Amino acid sequence: MRFFVLIVLFSLLSCSNHNNDYKSAFGGCGKTKLVSISEIKTLPVYKDIAAVKLGSFDTREQMPRDKNNNIDLNGFLELKEVSGSGKDSLFNILVNYDTGDSARSISACYEPRNAMLFFDSKGAIIGYVEICFACRDQDISPSNLQVGKFCDEKYEAILKFFERNGIEFGITPESYMPASEIWNRLRSKKETK
Repeated sequence: MRFFVLIVLFSLLSCSNHNNDYKSAFGGCGKTKLVSISEIKTLPVYKDIAAVKLGSFDTREQMPRDKNNNIDLNGFLELKEVSGSGKDSLFNILVNYDTGDSARSISACYEPRNAMLFFDSKGAIIGYVEICFACRDQDISPSNLQVGKFCDEKYEAILKFFERNGIEFGITPESYMPASEIWNRLRSKKETK
């Protein structure tokens, strides 16, 4: 009988570990793809990206736009250019972090505060990922910009990337204070530098 109990216990432990491995490999979230940077740079949109900028804004509904509905860079609170190796890191997160799970939660709170802007060699915006870290949702343009599915680990990796690159607004709960307070804090930081 003890032998039978040991076999059952061993089988349960083996199945339990196997299921966890399967979930992390196929149903989990994280770095699930192995597309090289050189391959990523041949994909539509990526092949034309000469510069990447990270930004924050406080317009509540979408990125700042001008009267012609073009993205207005002057309306951003913060705008930081990403270096060459930083671009590769961001591309890696966007393309290789994914989930095997097709389910995706959608929140009604979508009030984006941040964006990744992609520029061509002439300085024109050719794509973007607008992102709301609070509710974990995003808007991607153009539709052929391959970014995979978004999941918690991907949002966390992108949030940390924004933080490492000096973006402050939109990535913490404090970012949701009234706009006048945000402007005052950012102005005082600029004045003290």
